[in-house]
Amino acid sequence: MDLEIMGKNAIVTGGSRGLGKTSALALAREGVNVAICGRTESTLSSTVSELKAFGIQAIGVLADISDPNSAHTVYEETVKQFGQVDILVNNVGGRRGTTLKETSEEQFKASFEINLFGALRLMWIAIPAMKVRKWGRIINISSIWGREHGGSIDYMSAKAALIAATKFAALELV
Repeated sequence: MDLEIMGKNAIVTGGSRGLGKTSALALAREGVNVAICGRTESTLSSTVSELKAFGIQAIGVLADISDPNSAHTVYEETVKQFGQVDILVNNVGGRRGTTLKETSEEQFKASFEINLFGALRLMWIAIPAMKVRKWGRIINISSIWGREHGGSIDYMSAKAALIAATKFAALELV
């Protein structure tokens, strides 16, 4: 399928395994240069090799998106290598707690850092340049547990917040 994105540049958070890796590989098949980030050097390296096999440029950035400084690091490394970011796939996610009674405030905060604020930080960084170019795509990967019951309370709450933020941004940025 030709999505008409050949030659574009993308960031995929959590792109070294799982759904993030699948997303990164799909973009590479379309001829998109891909920067992935993750917390494990070995999986980053092996995924970058797989991406490059499609004849595109690919880089791996060691980063933990729950760390507020990581969004800038990932974005700046991507711009340094590719020149601009056209596509942002916010895929990172994870849970910290279990039930309401057993999930601490700190676990809630940690879950929101990784499931919501990491994505928001990258959006805040990427959107201004996308607006100047009048082209950009942001894909925020949430979870059915952001809409339905399941998973842990912190994860459900953070993913519901990501869905709401995505809807709001989509309407604001049209």
